[in-house]
Amino acid sequence: MTGDLAAIIAAFLSTIPWLLTAAMLAVIVLDTTRYVIPNSLNLALLVLWGMAAFFLPLNPLMALAAAGLVLLVGLGFFALGLMGGGDIKLLVVLTLWLGWSITALHFLMLTAIVGGALVIVLLLLRAVAAMLSRGRELPRILMPKQPVPYGIAIALAFLLLLWRGSIPALA
Repeated sequence: MTGDLAAIIAAFLSTIPWLLTAAMLAVIVLDTTRYVIPNSLNLALLVLWGMAAFFLPLNPLMALAAAGLVLLVGLGFFALGLMGGGDIKLLVVLTLWLGWSITALHFLMLTAIVGGALVIVLLLLRAVAAMLSRGRELPRILMPKQPVPYGIAIALAFLLLLWRGSIPALA
């Protein structure tokens, strides 16, 4: 019986990187096409973290402290109109996976770098699309003066850390 339970736990833990990858790909697609990161997706990531916290080598209290700090800063960005609520919720729940670690700082810095690159690419794509559209309607992401769907940068930064094996609890 103990062996069966250990096998079930091992199977669950081995699926976590794939579930996180699927969630990040969903974020990229949904934020690109609909400018939305569904609350249900953030909730699923939170529930997955809660389940995994029992089995992974992480300190839940320190992870909650790190996520709380990200939430406080994120609320400031939201109040200033610099970030959307879905982006902040995603940052907070992903910070839980990183905990109070240097990797959390790497994640935030990498998100900023990828976000800057995303802005440059979108500005270029929007300029080209405006020249080539000839009055045809463009997807929202290619329309001038639209916000940047920053969930793309957040998800890409997290995927880079995940698949480099840089997330402490999953390494």
